[in-house]
Amino acid sequence: MSDTAIPRLQFSIAEAAVALDLPQSTLESECRHGRGPTFFTVGRRKYTTVELIREWQAKKIAEAQSESAA
Repeated sequence: MSDTAIPRLQFSIAEAAVALDLPQSTLESECRHGRGPTFFTVGRRKYTTVELIREWQAKKIAEAQSESAA
């Protein structure tokens, strides 16, 4: 057997909130208003990926930089 860990491919809203150091309610609210990272549904559960979180972070950083430049 190998000790190599299997990388996480998807994260629930609760797991994404922990990873982002945000309250889960804040992340849920941002998503409800179309301002959060993209989530997809599998059955009744919603998930996101590291790539989708990074895309969202890059967008938020760009928005913050354009606001501070204005």
